[in-house]
Amino acid sequence: MAAIKLKTGSTLPENFRRIWDASDELIGWAESKILETPHLCEHLSLIETYMSGVEFLRKSGLASQRHTALAGLFLRTFDALSHGVRAAMSGNYSGGAMYARDLLETTFLIDFLLEAQGRPEKWLQAKPEQVKRDYSPRKIRDHLDKRDGYTTLKRKSHYDMLSTLGAHPTPAAFELKRDGTRAINAGPFKHEDLLREVLEEFSKISLQLTSLVLKYLGELDGNDLPRSVLSLTLQKNYELYFKAPGSANP
Repeated sequence: MAAIKLKTGSTLPENFRRIWDASDELIGWAESKILETPHLCEHLSLIETYMSGVEFLRKSGLASQRHTALAGLFLRTFDALSHGVRAAMSGNYSGGAMYARDLLETTFLIDFLLEAQGRPEKWLQAKPEQVKRDYSPRKIRDHLDKRDGYTTLKRKSHYDMLSTLGAHPTPAAFELKRDGTRAINAGPFKHEDLLREVLEEFSKISLQLTSLVLKYLGELDGNDLPRSVLSLTLQKNYELYFKAPGSANP
């Protein structure tokens, strides 16, 4: 592999290239493991189909503030899923958990904004202090739990788990750096269980995101094809691997 030239004419340190080469090599290993696991193949298909729906939104050409707010947030999830899946398949399970936490928080926000007309525009125009006060993760979660009649704080538990494992430096976060010998690793490493668990986490969040993008696509014209594909892929994953749509579990 040729050294990557910087603008100064120097090259990247050798250790960077070694780490990145090792990460790239792990993708082939991860792909082979995924191909051996049918449900992971289905989950990646769901994620890809969702991302295609988001790309459809990006190309829709709408310019309203509502669309700017919602499409912008959906595009954030597009990037997070792309980087997160690559992180997991590259042996960076901690990085995958970080992206998953961001995805979950963004999913809750999209759900909240889609609930009422004018809400996305108001969020888009909010000043930093208003965002902190009126749209904090806790405030959004509490609103959604109250709306859905959830009483066991599962949204909070899910958010806290991903924060503890990925977003914050905690003792529990070491679990995503330990290999089969319980040694803590630096850089990428192979671990089938962690690969599966992180990809399953992305699929769970993608189920919610797919339902939300379907809801928003319903507001737009000329999108029967992406909605149909999204609906079929969503339904297949629900029926095979998760609860039936609409089932409540507060």
